[in-house]
Parts: sequence; C-alpha cells; structure tokens
Amino acid sequence: MTFMNNKKTFLAKVDQSKKGSIDARVTPLLDTINKKADYYTTSSCSGRVYLWKGTEKKSEMEWLRVSHDLIDEDFVKIGLGGPSVNRPMACSLSLTAQPNFEHASIPQIISGLLANHHSLEWWNTPRFNIEKSGVVWLRLEPFILHVACKDLECASAFLEKARRVYKKSSLLSTGSKIMVEVRGSEFIEMPLYKDGKLLFCGDKEWLRKMINTKLQKIWAGTATFAKNI
Repeated sequence: MTFMNNKKTFLAKVDQSKKGSIDARVTPLLDTINKKADYYTTSSCSGRVYLWKGTEKKSEMEWLRVSHDLIDEDFVKIGLGGPSVNRPMACSLSLTAQPNFEHASIPQIISGLLANHHSLEWWNTPRFNIEKSGVVWLRLEPFILHVACKDLECASAFLEKARRVYKKSSLLSTGSKIMVEVRGSEFIEMPLYKDGKLLFCGDKEWLRKMINTKLQKIWAGTATFAKNI
C-alpha cells in the first residue's frame, strides 16, 4: 500500500484515545500537517494534567480527574464535600424509613433528616470514589505528537523544524512506517495523597499556579511550532 493510501485510511479511522476526541487547541496544527502530502499525524496531546491511582500499566491505571485546560483550586481535592467522579452526587436520600414531609415546616424537615444518618450519606460523598488505601498521583504531561513521514528525507526535514522548539523530538521508527515523535519537556509527577491523607504540605494555591503556568508554556510552544511548519 502506498503512503497516500495509508494516510487516507488512517485519517478516516475513529479516534481511539482515552479522551475520545482531538484537543481543540492542537486541531489547527494537525490540520496544517495533514494538508502536507508527505506527512500525516497519528496521535497527539496538547498537554494535560490529571490525578490517577493504580500502576503504570494502562489497564491498571484509573484516571480520577483530567484537564486539558487551566485548573481551579478544587482540581486537586479528594476530600469530603464534592461529587464522586465515578457516580453523580445522589439526589435521593435513600432513607430506610422516609419521613412524611408533605406538611412539615423547614425546621421539621431538617430535624427529620438529621434523625437518620443514612439521609446525609450523599453530603459526605468523597470527591473521588477512591479506597482509603493507596497513593493518588498528580501528573502533568507535555505536548506530544506522532507524525508518519513519507521517507527518511521528509522525516529529517520535519525533525529539523521540530527541534527548534522541542529538543527532545526524535525519529521513533524506520520500519514499515517512518515515525517522528515531537515531545515537549514540561513534566510533573508527584504523589499527592496516601491512604486518603494529603502529602503536599506546601501552599496549594502556589501549586495550582505553577501547574497553570506550565500549561500556558506548553500551549505557547505549540503556537510557535505551528508557525515554524
């Protein structure tokens, strides 16, 4: 099969990524590359931050929260008082014996709810539906892009432009498909919670701003790279 046929077939496939769609920020860049006859993109990420637990194996890795945008102060919270990521906050009270509130006043309603601790289970639902044991990690990943090239000469030309912005870019494979990997250097990996207890003892607002600053730097680099090609 020729390179052009491979390109047409691949670009017609359904997105198989965990996100299930292409990041809006990187779409113009992908369109620019895919319009060139000698290249096509196979995977990409505009940069993201997420909380996860499990192991490094994809099949054993649970994403608790993920964002491709700037984060707010609640992003790193897994304490009480917010909805679970795995199930919505309960709207029904699920009382074992529900009182009749049809003609009750507001104070009577509150008193009735407090009389049964099961009625407040939804109020104390963890922000994430996690077990008490284990480690929750915070990770920020850089911009990454994989590009299939028609031949080694095309791959070399693409790499030359990519390395002006992304020094870690490399030739990924030279077999049946010649692939170039473009990768940024912004990265964070840290254990955030252990057994439900926060490990980070610093200023959480500083942490949030630091993460957002890195995300903005990632996006600025992508914009520069788009101009270069």
